[in-house]
Amino acid sequence: MKLPEETRAPIHLVVTETLNVPPEPEDVMPSEPKDEPEEETTPTEPDVQTDPREQQAVKALLAQGYISDEIPLSYEEQIYLRAACEESGTPFALALAVIQKETTFRNVMGDSGRAFGYMQVQQRWHKDRMERLGVTDLMDPFSNFRVGCDYLAELIGKYGIERGLTAYNTGSPGESRYSKVVYGYYEKWMEDTLHLQRYG
Repeated sequence: MKLPEETRAPIHLVVTETLNVPPEPEDVMPSEPKDEPEEETTPTEPDVQTDPREQQAVKALLAQGYISDEIPLSYEEQIYLRAACEESGTPFALALAVIQKETTFRNVMGDSGRAFGYMQVQQRWHKDRMERLGVTDLMDPFSNFRVGCDYLAELIGKYGIERGLTAYNTGSPGESRYSKVVYGYYEKWMEDTLHLQRYG
């Protein structure tokens, strides 16, 4: 994965296998049907490092709950997502819930090639946001997380969590099955994942 030089800090980690989460049933909004995500466009095999210092750093991050084997993202991707959440003020558990609903933790293209990456960001609606954040590649996980979390934080700030989640999905705030499903995932991540309340 390649991040824009101006936004990337060097990160060296031991990456172990990610968990495979079975796809959730697709909840299609009547007002805006979504296509199934298309084939994965980036390799997912982790680059395993063997430096003992890196192994020690990963153990420390696991012990602190900053990364977790319960999250079906690589350790590196978890760190990128946390950084994007901290930058935008988005709760980490909520970002996980959106990713779970949008792509079941897959870095894919969807909506007939119009939605990109884990958070299914559509470039046509976020050109100004991408320019402000210095993002050019929405299939790059860190870039995708930054744009998606920035947008999510903006909507939640305007409308609150549930109405903001509906706006994330449809473009308009309100109540929806989508928001209820994502909110359920959010609560589950808060309960089940070690220290998410502390760091999220």
